[in-house]
Amino acid sequence: MGAYVRSVQECVAAFRRPGALEQILNYPLGPVTGEQALAVRTTDVTIHTWDLARAINAPEELDPLLVVWIEDHLTDIYAGLAESPVSADTTHRFFAAPEAPLLAGESRQARLLRLMGR
Repeated sequence: MGAYVRSVQECVAAFRRPGALEQILNYPLGPVTGEQALAVRTTDVTIHTWDLARAINAPEELDPLLVVWIEDHLTDIYAGLAESPVSADTTHRFFAAPEAPLLAGESRQARLLRLMGR
């Protein structure tokens, strides 16, 4: 656990540096600002939280405000990246079809999970 805690502490320290959110980073899906990298990581961790909850048979409800924020900002979060849940040009290797309409009775969490390929 020590290495993980040290890694988290280093990550927090990196984002606290002046200008960190404006800095351009070499991200696996393409260059991003620190702000965009943080949004992508937040989205990824949120979706994988659901994955883990499902895998261990734990409660699967995500924070509703976080789900709304992610869904409302998906276009900005993935703007310019090689893969995106909202781009018709993406290969959809990681995500479902873009702009999937809400199904009758579908919650925002269910729609977000479907857009993210779950």
